[in-house]
Amino acid sequence: MDRSEYIKYIRYTVGEYNSAKKNKLFSLLKNEGIITTEENNQTSFLNQDSIKVDKLDIYESILKAVNRSDKAIEVYEKLQFSEHYKYSAIFTSNNFEQITNVVEHIPNYRFSNDISLYDTLKNPQKLLMDNKIVIKFNKKYRAIHPQKGEEMFLDYPVLLVIHTKEELMEIRLDSISGVFVEKNVQSIYAEIIKELIDYMENNYNIELQPLDIRFIRGQIEKASNIRIIAQNMYMFEGSKAQLAVGNNTNYVMPFIGDLRELIRSNEIIFKDSKDILEKFIKEKEELAEYPWIQIEIFGDNKDQNIKEKIIFNYMNRGYCVIQHYNNSIVEGMERMNNVVKYIKEYIGEAKSEQ
Repeated sequence: MDRSEYIKYIRYTVGEYNSAKKNKLFSLLKNEGIITTEENNQTSFLNQDSIKVDKLDIYESILKAVNRSDKAIEVYEKLQFSEHYKYSAIFTSNNFEQITNVVEHIPNYRFSNDISLYDTLKNPQKLLMDNKIVIKFNKKYRAIHPQKGEEMFLDYPVLLVIHTKEELMEIRLDSISGVFVEKNVQSIYAEIIKELIDYMENNYNIELQPLDIRFIRGQIEKASNIRIIAQNMYMFEGSKAQLAVGNNTNYVMPFIGDLRELIRSNEIIFKDSKDILEKFIKEKEELAEYPWIQIEIFGDNKDQNIKEKIIFNYMNRGYCVIQHYNNSIVEGMERMNNVVKYIKEYIGEAKSEQ
């Protein structure tokens, strides 16, 4: 793929970024001295080769930079290693030490004018970040805009993050517009995850084993910094219920949570039936299946709270998918890393209780 063709993919891909992600890329380009605005022209010494973008908006500034500078493209590519993605799936392995040794053979990331995007997952590169090995694949998608008739080009990164401290592996991928795929979008995510699992097994003899985290619901109920704020329940007798706390600041779940609060607040009235009611609630919860739950992880203040949706046994594939909701305050890969850290802690707590 030549450079002009690659720019088409970058142009559309960056255009689909949300404002926070565009701002992040713009800031990185400015910090690297690749672009300059009137503001930092007055406050700092700049490289003579800096690209002036005084009268351009953020998106146009980014496009001007990548059109003129290979260094700007490198910044764009490296950001893909550390950015926030919408979906992730977590896996484990029986021989984690072997995995870290094997992936040493995957080449380290370096910018190259020999640009390649692929229709399938292949030729990954890796970047070492803290206690993580981040392996990146780049798929390409093309489509025709259904209204405008214009051709669209998508650079679609897929990551395998090896958390060496937690000894867990995580596949990260972003949302994709339905115009790029012929099938149901949800099934496409499952197919990409399967493609990556197969690639690692066929090329590196690494088996990604799904991590069953259904136990996490019980662990979250005991935690002080996380609450379940919504859940989908399939009752043992066949009925279904989708419950959410809504704007309830006490995080009391409708029906079951309300009933618990009623018993707690009226112990005298319910003294003869308390055990029966509590047994009823416990059986309802323990015998139910939960296709998904939504959780809220508390930060130092409310603006830093993050919400995650955990979909169990995604598309009947045996693994769980975590949907990461946007938060303008907590951005980048940090929030995804924190979720993995919490899961590892809960695994330890669950084992200690067995």
